[in-house]
Amino acid sequence: MENELNYSEFIERYLDNEMGKSELEWFEKELDSNPGLQKELQLQISVNKALVEKEVMELRNQLKTTYSSLEPEKARGIRFPAIVSKKLMVFTSIIAVLIIGSLFVLFLMNKPLSSEEIYAIYYQPYEASLNFRATDVDIDKDLRTAIRYYENKDFRNALVLFEKILKHDSSRIGLNLYSGISSMEIKEYNDANMKFQALIDHKHYLYLEQAEWYLGFCYLMTDKTDHAKEQFKQIAEQNGYYSPKAIEILNRMK
Repeated sequence: MENELNYSEFIERYLDNEMGKSELEWFEKELDSNPGLQKELQLQISVNKALVEKEVMELRNQLKTTYSSLEPEKARGIRFPAIVSKKLMVFTSIIAVLIIGSLFVLFLMNKPLSSEEIYAIYYQPYEASLNFRATDVDIDKDLRTAIRYYENKDFRNALVLFEKILKHDSSRIGLNLYSGISSMEIKEYNDANMKFQALIDHKHYLYLEQAEWYLGFCYLMTDKTDHAKEQFKQIAEQNGYYSPKAIEILNRMK
């Protein structure tokens, strides 16, 4: 493949699990040998996650714009029809709730939190986004079942299958992320720590950032507060997807 090849369409199909067997094999070989493609893929994953937050902000701005467009009419003493007045009251109430909520959030952000409180607020299991290779039918079947367990929050059974697959094929090191999170969900934090550390030591291009993030929570839940602070500080300085939340956590740790 030429270096100028536009990978955007391939990345989209890869993340949506729409690639055929031959195309998937080609794309994964490209990933293994193309650092630029690895970064582009990781960037697209981060962008996808940020879209939800963007949509929420757009809705909030739309409400503010609508309210602002109605307010001047009210100020000039113009009498609105009943239906418009009701809409204005609704929008006014929404804005009031947003303002009060913002003040409440600012108050809470100044309050130091315990490790358990930080974990409860900031920790969320990683969303499954795996592609399935067709080179091994048994592993493929186990992996599909493991992901189904994982998505249904049956983390104990998911963990059993992830471990089985990794034992059979240790090259699928990316599964350590899902195995580690499954361990966290059943409160086996030391086991999870080892899974995330394996990804970090391997410098796995697709899940390195996530492994560093979840490792910080493992430190929190095993009373290694100093290690947790150092871990989140490192994440904050990387200017990656998790950096803003890492900064928040550092500001709220006791």
